Amino acid sequence: MQQKMKFQEKQIMELSAVIEKHLKNRQDEEFNTKTLKAENEEKIKLTKSQKTLYHERMAELGDMQSLGSNIKKWACSVEDEVKNAKRIVSRDAQLQDQLSQEKRKSDILFYRLDIEKKKKKK
Repeated sequence: MQQKMKFQEKQIMELSAVIEKHLKNRQDEEFNTKTLKAENEEKIKLTKSQKTLYHERMAELGDMQSLGSNIKKWACSVEDEVKNAKRIVSRDAQLQDQLSQEKRKSDILFYRLDIEKKKKKK
């Protein structure tokens, strides 16, 4: 009977050691789990902030691209207006030249007529 009790005590000690080992492992795993959970939550927060920043930057990029497109349109519009203004100035200069030539011709014609008139009077 005593032998049986010693055997049972030995088994209880072995089981207690195994239970304590598993309890220690469980505590270690719980600690690791808490640490990993905290790290994961921190990464989730960082990811959310990064996503928010990403969407803000993408919106800014869209606005900048739109602004760039509008600036290009305005630049083309200004270039077209400058071309039209140059064309108008060029046309005005041509008309002014023609007018000057016509005036010169008419002045020469009046001068010749005046000379002819004076010749006839003499």
